[in-house]
Amino acid sequence: MAKSIEEVKDFYNNYKNYEVGNKAILNDLKSYKKLFQRYQKDPDNNFVNDDPEKMEGSTVYRNMTLALKTAISKFENPDTKPSELKMALKMLYDTAHDYYDDKNALAVIAGDQKGYARFALAKSLMSNVPMYANVFDNNRKRFVGTKSKNISDYSLASLSEIKNRAKHLVDKYEDELEDEKDWKSKPSPEDMKQLANYQTDFMKKMKKVSKTLVSKYNPAKGVDYYLTIKKKMSIEEKAKYYLGKKYIDKMYVPRIYKNKAEELYNSFSASNFKNEYMALSQNPYFKDCMAKNPKDGFSKWEEFEANVDRTINEFKEDSIDLGMERYAVNIFGTSSISRPIFGKVNGQTMEQRQISMIQKMANAMTLDIVQDKNTRDIARELTVNPQNKEKLTETIKEFISSKNLFAHKDSGKIILEANHMMENTEVNKQISANFFKKLQLERNAEKAKAKQKAPSRKSKGM
Repeated sequence: MAKSIEEVKDFYNNYKNYEVGNKAILNDLKSYKKLFQRYQKDPDNNFVNDDPEKMEGSTVYRNMTLALKTAISKFENPDTKPSELKMALKMLYDTAHDYYDDKNALAVIAGDQKGYARFALAKSLMSNVPMYANVFDNNRKRFVGTKSKNISDYSLASLSEIKNRAKHLVDKYEDELEDEKDWKSKPSPEDMKQLANYQTDFMKKMKKVSKTLVSKYNPAKGVDYYLTIKKKMSIEEKAKYYLGKKYIDKMYVPRIYKNKAEELYNSFSASNFKNEYMALSQNPYFKDCMAKNPKDGFSKWEEFEANVDRTINEFKEDSIDLGMERYAVNIFGTSSISRPIFGKVNGQTMEQRQISMIQKMANAMTLDIVQDKNTRDIARELTVNPQNKEKLTETIKEFISSKNLFAHKDSGKIILEANHMMENTEVNKQISANFFKKLQLERNAEKAKAKQKAPSRKSKGM
């Protein structure tokens, strides 16, 4: 029952958000109407009178005011479907854009006050309507996946249908619901507008990186659609479109709130994004995936990355099984840092202990390095070639041995040095470089060997 009650609360609060958001849009549209009316010969023309002969202004001005009038009418009617509301906002934006493009800014400024005011209002609409569309969509998408016996998806339902469902649920579960003040939220139109503005401004940032991606972005399309938005894509463009889509998806995910949008907006920079997509474009696993799957490379890459995550999770489980020997102080088995770590032992016994401790360090570091996001290519390699885990461990053992860890005579210094190796991302990066260098040398040797065994064309012809 608790889950049902939470769903009832969420549905009702989402309904109130939707209602308040639509009302805020409607109030703004009505404010625009009043401003346009102020600069007409007769305020009723274009808005109240339906007689075409009494409409004022040029064709583009009449289209714009008609679109505004239609949008107001649509938002006033709670039975209007979301698709109609969205279309009304699109028409308003398009007609404002047409008016703005039709008028020369310098001529307007040099003209009368009426012409300048209309021009400024059209420009303002071009700026604000995308924000209204975001406010509307953010609130609508909170209902994605919610349904009832009569309606399959409330994100496609009218406000009146959503309201009826919300009130029905509250009445039905009245006895289980707490005091209203404890669960009913207070929607903030300002927060909604700020969220919408962060989304709009984010798209402006992204547009500077890729106009193609922003103009072609379609949340209803699958990821492989973005392989078709431009002909003859370079590998850099593929990486850019793939990662760019991911960033936009995060900004427009259903149920996103202002604080999260603000965080995403502030953390995104064109230079960092370029570094990110260039790194992906040079990644051998990504390049291989794109080359082998020209039509569905992005979805194949996501499948591969999901398998990599599974590999990492398996290593996490092994890491837990390793117990306390994941840590240097437990591997070396001493509680003192003031005495020699080996005590009085002969040379052969000491060497055996050193080998054992290096092996234990390598076991722990193998598990950690696979989980390190900075060396994810190791997890990718082990997903493709799991047998190379032993080679990774051997590479780590070679690295540890090269550091002369046991040259220290004091256990405390040995533990500190070992701990530094086991918890240092830069060490992981160095080991990763050594590992891939070793693999490359082995693969080059195998190719050379295969080439030597293969009969030459000349001998084959003879």
